[in-house]
Amino acid sequence: MAAAPIDRLSALPDDILSQILFLLPTKGSVSTSTLATRWRHLWAHAPNLEFEDTFSENFKTLMSQCAAHNSAVTLRLFVTSRAHSKKFKSINTAIASNPKALDLSFGYDGRVIPLSVFTSKTLVDLRLVRCRTEIRKNEATTRLPALKRLHLERVTLDESLEKVLSGCPVLEELTIKQNLPLCKIRRQDGTPICLPALKRLHLECVELGDSFMNLIYGCPGLEELTVRKNLPNSVNDKSIIMCLPALKRLRLECVELCGGSLESLHIYCPMVSVLAIEGNILSNMFTYETIVDLTVASRKDFKQRRGEQVNVVR
Repeated sequence: MAAAPIDRLSALPDDILSQILFLLPTKGSVSTSTLATRWRHLWAHAPNLEFEDTFSENFKTLMSQCAAHNSAVTLRLFVTSRAHSKKFKSINTAIASNPKALDLSFGYDGRVIPLSVFTSKTLVDLRLVRCRTEIRKNEATTRLPALKRLHLERVTLDESLEKVLSGCPVLEELTIKQNLPLCKIRRQDGTPICLPALKRLHLECVELGDSFMNLIYGCPGLEELTVRKNLPNSVNDKSIIMCLPALKRLRLECVELCGGSLESLHIYCPMVSVLAIEGNILSNMFTYETIVDLTVASRKDFKQRRGEQVNVVR
């Protein structure tokens, strides 16, 4: 008589089974709930869940189960539908499940996202792609007390960026990409917004205007700064001195600090150990004391304009 097959999979502890479910597409992970009573809610413990077109009747039920069973660590929503009211409802439902990480992407530009995204008490990592916000003066203050990483890509914040940043007291990493002006990063009294915990700032295809300087001034603990392919800047000052006492890594790739009235930029970073410069930079001077890795590169078709140079001073 043949021995009964041994169910070794069910003998595994829940945390290992959750990691196995993580490797499956979310639809397949949820379908395991019909295998047995033990599996009914196990998918909700998976560290990463992804949904597309989150307007089905089952979505609210799935998010409710996440909230009741310790929720997903990472929740990714990709929205292709243009249904406005349903979109708000599905995003609010996702936030109510208390995820620690939210990746919210749209298949089109310019859709407004609800204020609930900026009032989550559990979010540690927030990534927004192709959307915009409308936070009015009389609306509730944004508050993301646990947020440490914020990624904004093709996002229009209008005057809302300062409110969002003001509500992130422990923010450590900020990434802004693709055609997003930094707007006015100042408090109502005119002082720069302070981000004492910010350690890493990455900017790509953004305007390096006066608001960029306001952002830098408010980050005394900044350790890593990367700027790639900036838009024409609108700095009003002719000469700028940037003091970055904690900066360790500085990367400027295809950056042009010309335009407006800017003539010179002096960056003081006594702790920098990695400095990488690529492209055309107008009249820049870098002052450092501890650098161990220096890279200066130009494009093959780059023609140095009169008076342009890079001075490195120890």
